[in-house]
Amino acid sequence: MKNKKILLLHSFNSLQTLPSSYGKIIHDLNNKFENFYIVNTDRLEIIFRSKIEKVNKTKFFNKIKLIDPNNIEELNQFIDNDECLVINGISRRVRYFSIFYYLAKKNIPQIMITNMGHVQPPPSYYQGKFKHILNNFFVRVFPHYLYNLLVFFNIFLKIDIRFISNQNLFDQIKSSSFKRDLSHVKEFKLVNSFHYEEEIYKKKSENKHILLLELPPNYLDVSEITGKFNKKELNEHYLQLNNFLIKLKNLYKKKIIVSISPKYKFKEARLRFKNFKIVNRNVQNYIRDSFMVVFYDSSVILYAALSKKPIINIKSEIYEKRNFKTNLYNQLLNLKEINIYDDFNYNKIELMKDLKKRVKSYNNFFKKYLPKNKNSGNKEIIKIIKKKYF
Repeated sequence: MKNKKILLLHSFNSLQTLPSSYGKIIHDLNNKFENFYIVNTDRLEIIFRSKIEKVNKTKFFNKIKLIDPNNIEELNQFIDNDECLVINGISRRVRYFSIFYYLAKKNIPQIMITNMGHVQPPPSYYQGKFKHILNNFFVRVFPHYLYNLLVFFNIFLKIDIRFISNQNLFDQIKSSSFKRDLSHVKEFKLVNSFHYEEEIYKKKSENKHILLLELPPNYLDVSEITGKFNKKELNEHYLQLNNFLIKLKNLYKKKIIVSISPKYKFKEARLRFKNFKIVNRNVQNYIRDSFMVVFYDSSVILYAALSKKPIINIKSEIYEKRNFKTNLYNQLLNLKEINIYDDFNYNKIELMKDLKKRVKSYNNFFKKYLPKNKNSGNKEIIKIIKKKYF
């Protein structure tokens, strides 16, 4: 096998999100390839550079080599004249254009691993109010068009392969030469999603608690569209949310656990959920052992759907008044939607009957959006990497 470096480009500011997003594939790549590295992109940006925080390594990264170059020149020195394959874990935002230009100049091939099973909503989904539509256009939409234009003129390289698990999207691309020709990706490979790699689905479910998948209102991916919420709005939102959770707790006599993103500050979560246990790791395990899952709008919910869990998709006025939707998976999985600002007058038996009836709809989603085979997506990705690049 050739002595080639595999570099996963990712911001260390969000390093702790990798276990829940890329998860097992990182360890599989690290075990199969001697020269596998995760490279920090925070100091390689050209503008809008994020605040660079100290890296807090967890056990997950103990055997993984982390590289933190201060600039493009240091990255170039690390690569030297070695052959490389880049796993592109960054977005097509303007701040990363210096990295894309460097990769093109060095003619370093790139792949993308995006077989997470989730469904990308159309741009109109993030509509918000008019100023938020403008925010979304300049932060997300326009940079994507500009990136594709630079690919067209060979200033940036096309992605060699993008691994996806969305059967519906794959079929659309396969049937449209227009989409293929204008894409920034040379080839799409359909593989199974990360969700099927988890051994947890072979374990017995305990049905011990009600789990909230918390969406932080001022999380960057949200606030760059909606703008930040003020203290009064947040206080009212969390008052209603806590009341809703307490009523569910009392109704079903189950404890409440709040699962937050690793990027969500524990200090903030403790202030917002004083009466409940808070966790920020191993969300799949907490989903497996849940009696019910409550959430806003997160692809993590697919773990709950695969585990056939009763799910409530909650609405909040904090988002509704800004026309920011949180109901994508409600539509796709036929979930029960409840506004936490409304009066809670649910009957214990009737509510659960309704939720369990909707569980039957989950299979319709999986038939449409996930590959038909149940083979390991990780093994297929590694097989293709070895065949094409080594």
